Amino acid sequence: MVVAANPYASWAGKNIIDRGGNAIDAAVAIQAMLTLVEPQSSGIGGGSFILYWDNQSKTLHTIDGRETAPANTTPYWFIKNGKPMGWLEGVVGGKSVGVPGTVRALELAHKKYGKLAWQQLFKDTIDTATQGFTVSPRMAKLLALRAHPGLPGFPASASYFYPAGEPLQAGKNLKNKALADTLTGIAQQGADFFYTGTLAAEIVRTVNTAPTNPGQLTLADLAEYKPVERAPVCGEYRDKKICGMAPPSSGGVSVYQIVKMLEGFSLQQYQPTSVEFAHLYTQSSALAYADREQYIADTDFVELPFAALINPAYLRRRAEGISLEQNWHKVKAGKIANTSFSAGISPEQANTSHFVVVDKQGNAVSITSSVEFMFGSGLMVGGFVLNNQLTDFSF
Repeated sequence: MVVAANPYASWAGKNIIDRGGNAIDAAVAIQAMLTLVEPQSSGIGGGSFILYWDNQSKTLHTIDGRETAPANTTPYWFIKNGKPMGWLEGVVGGKSVGVPGTVRALELAHKKYGKLAWQQLFKDTIDTATQGFTVSPRMAKLLALRAHPGLPGFPASASYFYPAGEPLQAGKNLKNKALADTLTGIAQQGADFFYTGTLAAEIVRTVNTAPTNPGQLTLADLAEYKPVERAPVCGEYRDKKICGMAPPSSGGVSVYQIVKMLEGFSLQQYQPTSVEFAHLYTQSSALAYADREQYIADTDFVELPFAALINPAYLRRRAEGISLEQNWHKVKAGKIANTSFSAGISPEQANTSHFVVVDKQGNAVSITSSVEFMFGSGLMVGGFVLNNQLTDFSF
């Protein structure tokens, strides 16, 4: 099974499986293709969380390939004239670009668990970028909205996405020779091609000379990037064990909270499309997301009480507010002992991609990959979009 948000990417993954590759091999091919055909959502200029189920050893491995802040970043990064910038103002340009993590994370996963040779995994995307692909209705719609204020203003992005000043139309054949060259280098030289050398220098130059909000990225920031293998967040639900990505992702904690708070309801009596199910699910989700805004952070820097957040007794108390007899209502974060966290303000946007592969051996990959806002920072280099991950900090 191969599931991705664009058919080009799904076929790229299937082709790898058909050639004898495993789920990790297919994931590399899918991400390469999404960089080309779905640049509004993810790509090698962004970051990823990777979950890999090894069906032989019955082990779940998780890799944190999220972007990191450049070493020069300060707590006042988005302060202007003594006040926080508007969120969208901070998105555009070089200040918002974090060190991309996707390529290193995929390389780590492939070195440990891949089967086919690394260079074989990029051929479909290189060929498609060279020959051209059909622009999707989704990409065309987002470009037509002109919702990204920076995209039409940066020369490389404008010439690619707005040729002759007009947004790309759905159905157009679009080529990307620059990305074909970038992926050829990564295929031949590995992730070092991305994080050191000529391409790394070009990324640094693009970020630091951006006409809007220039950044302070360095070659050392790129060269020193390392993905992190983390233990997954796991908990019991009825007769199942549910596991997900640990912080700094909110996925493992929040998904578990949502289902665990619904454990006391006989959900099987409701159709998934019913009002009753929607009511229960959204109430549980609201409770989980209130906790997410208040507590989920990066455990490399913050003492995070996530064991308390998935404690069954705590979740039973939270679930007391869920009822079919009670109207939908706003909720607040729960009270966790000995914590003094401030709530974040992180707007949700139409972006990010998710893809899943299950191979013939039963190995499974589940990856969330993002450039943050649609089309990221608006900056392009090497045929791909650079992320705006730093605006994911609370302003």
